[in-house]
Amino acid sequence: MNINKDIKVLGVISARIGSTRVSRKMLKDVYGKTLICRAYERTVQAKKLDALVIATDSDEIEAEAKSFGAKVIRSIKEHANGTERTAEAVKIFDEFLPDTVVTVWGDEPTYPASAIDDCIDLFHTGKFDVVIPSFKIHNPASIDDPSVGKVVTDIHGRILYLSRSTIPHNYKGASVDYYHASGAMIMHRDFFDIYSSLPRTGLEAIEDIEQLRILEQGYSIGTIKTNFLNQGVNTPEDYEAVVQIYKEREG
Repeated sequence: MNINKDIKVLGVISARIGSTRVSRKMLKDVYGKTLICRAYERTVQAKKLDALVIATDSDEIEAEAKSFGAKVIRSIKEHANGTERTAEAVKIFDEFLPDTVVTVWGDEPTYPASAIDDCIDLFHTGKFDVVIPSFKIHNPASIDDPSVGKVVTDIHGRILYLSRSTIPHNYKGASVDYYHASGAMIMHRDFFDIYSSLPRTGLEAIEDIEQLRILEQGYSIGTIKTNFLNQGVNTPEDYEAVVQIYKEREG
């Protein structure tokens, strides 16, 4: 739990039932538990969250979430992304007025909760409008995979750009570490109103990466680069990889 009681932190796992490449993926079995259960069990270990809820548009996901004790907030289906779904959930949530809100990707179940805590700490320094963790890409095939959003930063941890293309381009064949920014996004409660008021931008539409709307409008996104093995579920192959990770951890 959050030790600074003057700052209330709410975590929201965004979980929609519709998915294109992996059908109904939030309810897929991951070595004995559903994907949404795995994501919840990981996230609830974060020490700096005062509360954690699952925001979903699905009766089935709601029933599954309640079966393992999670709190659920129902949302409409017509959201373009998880940030918009979280914004709706924040307005409905009534246990306390959160200062900081953490949007958690429901299909990213493998990285440790400490990554969320570290990013909350960075956000509370006030250096950035938004903070996202980024993970070193260990699988060479993911470097050129458009389903994996790559990130480049300046020397101070400020994100310069995110892309589905391979960035930075290794023109001279140097040794390069590539990073994937994903998993969670931390911002102040009031920033959701700013985000919702911003029109969808050109680069956001081209890349289909929601954080580009923030960068294109001149706001800052910071990140902490980590070496954690992070595996999201964007494709059937990703799903099998996540199952294998849990099999190795628990089998």
